[in-house]
Amino acid sequence: MDQSHRDILKKNRTFIIDSIANPIEVAERLFERDIFTEGMRQEIEAQKTPNDKVRKIIDTVPKRGPRAFGIFLEVLHATDNTDLAARLSGSGMGDGHSRGVAIPQEDVALPTEWPSEAHMTAPIEVKPCNVYGDQVRTQWRNPNVYNMKKQIRGRCFIISNKMFYATELDEKGVARSKLGTRYGTEKDVEDLKKLFQQLHFQVDVKKDLKKDEMSTALFQESSNMSLRDMECYVCVICSHGTREGIYGTDGGVITLEEVTSYFDGQHCPYLMQKPKLFFIQACQGDQVDRTSGQTGDLGQDLSTLSRQFKKSVSIKDGCQPDAGPEPPRPQVFVEPTDRTDAVMGNTEERSVPSKQDMLVACATHPDFVSFRNEQFGSWFIQAVIYVFQKFAATESILDLLTLVNRLVAIGRTSTDRGLLAPRDATQCARFESSLTKKLLFFPGVVDDN
Repeated sequence: MDQSHRDILKKNRTFIIDSIANPIEVAERLFERDIFTEGMRQEIEAQKTPNDKVRKIIDTVPKRGPRAFGIFLEVLHATDNTDLAARLSGSGMGDGHSRGVAIPQEDVALPTEWPSEAHMTAPIEVKPCNVYGDQVRTQWRNPNVYNMKKQIRGRCFIISNKMFYATELDEKGVARSKLGTRYGTEKDVEDLKKLFQQLHFQVDVKKDLKKDEMSTALFQESSNMSLRDMECYVCVICSHGTREGIYGTDGGVITLEEVTSYFDGQHCPYLMQKPKLFFIQACQGDQVDRTSGQTGDLGQDLSTLSRQFKKSVSIKDGCQPDAGPEPPRPQVFVEPTDRTDAVMGNTEERSVPSKQDMLVACATHPDFVSFRNEQFGSWFIQAVIYVFQKFAATESILDLLTLVNRLVAIGRTSTDRGLLAPRDATQCARFESSLTKKLLFFPGVVDDN
């Protein structure tokens, strides 16, 4: 901390001691922001009187580096000590009056590279809320916030399709697999289970369902009477997809409109006025998004690129489509690979209807592919897992998914497999919401009643 900030604290020492009525909360916030150590926090709490606690805080802050003063002001704002923060911000201006000073905010700590093996294989540990913090105090019983208080908040239902047996004839009349095996989806499922269990959800998984079996399973879910006692519902579907919808293992397609309709107010009264969240890991077309600095046709679809592919190449953690016969190439050792969940060919457009208290988050935009690493999981699902475990304790669902979009957009394929899977192919996730209240997960906080 520089000398000017030390002088501000010294000049206003008496006023600070008289103004802070919640020193324990201030110390907790400074501990959360890594300004105080655990030992410092405990030492402050051990002081006998509130004034002694404040004295210990303002004696310790100047010793905690150049970031300490700015974060101290942020903590004062967050703990309803706004007037004090304004006074300290305006101190030393020389005109005898306080005036607003913008406090620089720290950037959100997201990985600089994605997908990152280190982040996609780290243990799933959801950071819990600070029970005594400002968010719980002001939002826990706020009527503008959805109820998320029970030991079991709701149900998380996951459909994961890995093995497909739909076939089609190639130009020579030979039957070939229409949809490739989705290696890596099992990693997504296991991580999703750990994430939502720590977010207080009951998790159930169905694997390798045909189109009609998917419809039946979703209908049974929406008819489950236990939903009456749930505060929230989550549905995750991981499969191949096209612009029209999501593939079953038999090649049949269920539309996103059908998926959400099972849980709307008309068909599922148990979930009326409760948040219903849908996460869809599937392609919505066959176009490959590219970084803006690339040359050539950025919007070429994979079928065109496949026809242009003339030579065999070895691959290492590259990208390739999951559908249609590939050009012949020699046998090579293949390390974990990012694949798409797309199928060749476009189909008619289907819109996603707006339904109250629903949120739909998709791995990609209409017409574009999404990527999945064969060992570490899909970019989108793993981004959800990373962001939610780090920030669900402090951010709303809309802010969380904005961070997910940002993280997925960082993603780049790491090798060049020729035109079929170009280097720097990218992905952009999206979400649509008709939620009518703020949704916070409050991990680790449970209503005793």
